[in-house]
Amino acid sequence: MVGAAQNVLDAEQEVSSHHFKAARLARNREERIAWSQAVGFANAVGEVEPDQHVRRCPVEIADGVGEARRLTPGNTSFTVPTQPSRLEVVRTYLLLGIEHILSGIDHLVFVLALLLLVKGARRLIFTVTAFTLAHSLTLAGATLGYVRMPGPPIEATIALSIMFVASEIMHSRRGNPGLTERYPWVVAFTFGLLHGFGFAGALAQIGLPQTSIPIALLFFNVGVEVGQLLFIASVFAAIALARQITRRIDLPRPAWAWAVPPYAIGGIAAYWVIQRIAAFV
Repeated sequence: MVGAAQNVLDAEQEVSSHHFKAARLARNREERIAWSQAVGFANAVGEVEPDQHVRRCPVEIADGVGEARRLTPGNTSFTVPTQPSRLEVVRTYLLLGIEHILSGIDHLVFVLALLLLVKGARRLIFTVTAFTLAHSLTLAGATLGYVRMPGPPIEATIALSIMFVASEIMHSRRGNPGLTERYPWVVAFTFGLLHGFGFAGALAQIGLPQTSIPIALLFFNVGVEVGQLLFIASVFAAIALARQITRRIDLPRPAWAWAVPPYAIGGIAAYWVIQRIAAFV
């Protein structure tokens, strides 16, 4: 027996014994589509975005076990088992981790600022490793409930961390290296703890399968690292390409060109600070 879906605009859902299908687009971002089924399931809620298919569908089974599935234009349906398989948990949370870091502009801007500041491959490896270790610790601690921090102040502080590193780039270019350039791994680790709380907030919205929490948490974190490495590789590739183009074309380089990246990063971060503080003050 299938319960009726409520508050649905221009959307159709088909529910079979263990099967949910997002058949058409919904129009409102805040819309929630709820299904219920007499046998086996309590409810399932899909988040709908404007002009897009359901992107994430957390499912709560009647015994309290939950999981999350991704729906895309090319994959508009899924079958809900009594318990999610480990392989499905690994795949789902790995992709969610990659998707989160690549859509988290503030985290990527912070990593970009570190790449612009830290010199030398060895120092850069230590710095990125420290950042990874730190946000992995707070991601696990916050997700498992050992540490609790309010989300809005954390988000504002993350923006402040980006402003700080941008100012450190300016000091370095002017011949006055600061703390971040001298001990980049210390600063990366310290601010990485804050960024981990940001990742935990995103994971809390997704939810974890109760029977596979360690695996889901691990591979969400792995996905974050994979996305971070992809971003770093893309930055290095873009820098190498830009250097080749400037050499071949022999473009003039203004004396103030070095200041553009740190000022741009700092300006964006300052906007985020004001926006995020205003949201909770």
